[in-house]
Amino acid sequence: MFPLPVRESWRPALADVLDVIYPPQCWLCGAEAADALACGDHRLPSGPEGPRCGLCRAALPELMPDGYRCSGCTRRPPGHLGLECLGDYGPESALREWILAWKHGGRGFLVEPLAEALGAYWIAGWSAGAVRPDCDARLVPVPLHPVRHLERGFDQAAELARAISERTGVACAAGLRRRRYTSAQGSPGAVSRAANVREAFAGRPQLLRGCQVWLVDDVVASGSTVAACAAAARRAGARQVRVLALARALLR
Repeated sequence: MFPLPVRESWRPALADVLDVIYPPQCWLCGAEAADALACGDHRLPSGPEGPRCGLCRAALPELMPDGYRCSGCTRRPPGHLGLECLGDYGPESALREWILAWKHGGRGFLVEPLAEALGAYWIAGWSAGAVRPDCDARLVPVPLHPVRHLERGFDQAAELARAISERTGVACAAGLRRRRYTSAQGSPGAVSRAANVREAFAGRPQLLRGCQVWLVDDVVASGSTVAACAAAARRAGARQVRVLALARALLR
């Protein structure tokens, strides 16, 4: 048996040999991967591009400074202290393809590379001066109603929060619950997005009181859902509320 320091020194060389024999494949399409997760056509973004609102991450006009508050957040503050996301849920974006394949394509395993990318982006931001979770931080998934859970077969926000928790060490807690069923946001004939989710959530004080809460969801569109969740978390005693999401939809 070779001593541990010798065996450890072989690991990089062994990994290179395995990459030659078994080239890494894109989790989404199976093509040879350009990095550990994706091929060149499906590379996951490492953060939103261009100047962004400091609260909701909506795109700002090019000449505006990054971090400036957008007009929507100026008129109606979102109730949380900021959102972090990988990128936009745009019609031509690779990120949208990943999310659709995960949520609606029967490929639940894709939560792992998505959480890997979002967790890496989140951690990198801490070193760059972004707000980092403190010792009382909790990853709290936006809750799915039991009927919707039954229809879909899984709870995407809960699975994403669990996978990010495993990668970052930040505790995960089911600190919110649905008080009533709501129509899909933006569905035909539905009331406004804000009215649709008003008072739809309740917090669990025993899990949230005094905590720094990071709400977790897959896609944030108008922000009405996370705003309602943030209000419920604050009523339950959360010290502050922020949001962590895979994507920001091109909608306000």
